[in-house]
Amino acid sequence: MAKIKYFGKLRSLCGKNEDWIAANSLTELLRAIQKLYGKEAKKAAKASLITVDGNKVLSIRKTALSDDAKVSFYPIE
Repeated sequence: MAKIKYFGKLRSLCGKNEDWIAANSLTELLRAIQKLYGKEAKKAAKASLITVDGNKVLSIRKTALSDDAKVSFYPIE
């Protein structure tokens, strides 16, 4: 399961600082966020600076996640 860290508006929408979510890719993770917290949360997540294991994500569709990935969503406001 990936460890997810939420910041800014996404933290407010999810109601927590972090989460553990099983996902094989960033696309899958975004779907899970929408299912758990709604469309607004997914929209906020996609509008964030996303890092996986400390590296900036350049393409959501091409980013695979390992079982122990650490994903963070930082606001760009």
